[in-house]
Amino acid sequence: AAQQAADVSSKPLHVVPTVSIPHGIAALLAFNPDADVQTNLSHMQEAVAGVRSGEVTTAVRSTSVNGVAVREGQAIAILDGELLTAADTVTEAAQELLRRAAPGPGSLVTVYWGGDASDEDAGGLAAWIAANFPEVETEEVHGGQPLYHYLVSLE
Repeated sequence: AAQQAADVSSKPLHVVPTVSIPHGIAALLAFNPDADVQTNLSHMQEAVAGVRSGEVTTAVRSTSVNGVAVREGQAIAILDGELLTAADTVTEAAQELLRRAAPGPGSLVTVYWGGDASDEDAGGLAAWIAANFPEVETEEVHGGQPLYHYLVSLE
């Protein structure tokens, strides 16, 4: 939709394609108002390419995807568009997402919390990340997203 709008605009517009909110935020953070268009496009595309994106939400129906059985109401974890796990709690799903993502030393993990997650829940997850991935920097941000307990950016 954004590319279609750019195509019909009378003003010059450039679209940096993204597939998730963490990708879009990475692109926005790479924008430099003092740089020229091509430099910005290049830096923004590089930023997007360097991000893995995870989500933790609640299943709205029972299903099975890629061998993962999901019951309606379970917490599910998705990494880069792939369903990883279904769990009985949001915390278990988030922890499995991070175990499977395996952020390496020097990585930055940003946890945007919303949905039914609280500040305390996000703090507990950040503490778990620090204990299990001590060489990873962690940030918690209240994203306020209504349907996802956590959006996770791994850089």
